Amino acid sequence: MAPPGGGPPPHIHHFEDESFYILEGAVTIQAGGRTYQASPGDFIHIPRGTVHSFKNEGKVDAKALITVSPAGPAGLERFFEETFHPATDRSASPPLITEALMGRMMVAASKNGLEFVRPA
Repeated sequence: MAPPGGGPPPHIHHFEDESFYILEGAVTIQAGGRTYQASPGDFIHIPRGTVHSFKNEGKVDAKALITVSPAGPAGLERFFEETFHPATDRSASPPLITEALMGRMMVAASKNGLEFVRPA
């Protein structure tokens, strides 16, 4: 899900609902103007159209089972395909968000129902 210090900037999914079941570590989730401190065993559901973000403020990788519904030919799965490279080491942490990665994210987001918003 996110290495220490990692997590996406505030964004909106226009096509999908997103849910997180925290498996390891802890994350701070901002959603709909509220802040949640989520740790293993917690479940957070975020309806489509809700501004949200999360950040791993801990010292170990945070891992979660994340579901996105509905699936479809465009949307979040296509965004991930267009933005990230396939993992070759399944034990490696997700990449930190660099300017180059953010550039790919912005291009893919605009085509796949994802909108990044400026923090309040």
